[in-house]
Amino acid sequence: MKLKDKVNIFGDNELKRLFYLSAMVARQFNPIIKDYGDAMVLRGKPKKVALVAICRKLLKAIIYEMKRYKRGETK
Repeated sequence: MKLKDKVNIFGDNELKRLFYLSAMVARQFNPIIKDYGDAMVLRGKPKKVALVAICRKLLKAIIYEMKRYKRGETK
């Protein structure tokens, strides 16, 4: 499986919906993610763009953890 760094409009709609919902929850309860989203809004980005950026950040974190797990690195 080849993982790309790009997130595009094509893909499983259910998966995209779940990432969007998880980004909304993360923005509400995770102070690091909240600061990241607020900083984007302060720079002039629309709130929805900031939320999609949070989705991408969560996706990249999951991919990183999957690669770590595959290599056998555990905490």
